[in-house]
Amino acid sequence: MDKYHVKIRPEVFDMLDTIYENICYRSLDNSVAGIVITAIEDAILSLADMPQRGATVKNGLYANTDYRQLVVKNHLIIYAVREERKEVVVVFVKSVKMSI
Repeated sequence: MDKYHVKIRPEVFDMLDTIYENICYRSLDNSVAGIVITAIEDAILSLADMPQRGATVKNGLYANTDYRQLVVKNHLIIYAVREERKEVVVVFVKSVKMSI
């Protein structure tokens, strides 16, 4: 099985920072935020081995396109699989409680 290269758009890092800050604010416990961010990052990196495992996006801005989604710890990861380049591009990460 081929491994895919995982690319993360620069704005996704800002989104992860915001998620971390929001969890810290709500829970007053940085360890909870660290656990959530680690789970999200692990899921993103695991796309190198199983890029097609996410469902096709059916709602929101990325609906009816070739983008896929994963839900991890109540957070949505939106990404595209570029077969011709053996590449996964992560474009969006948000709480599922927020609208896209």
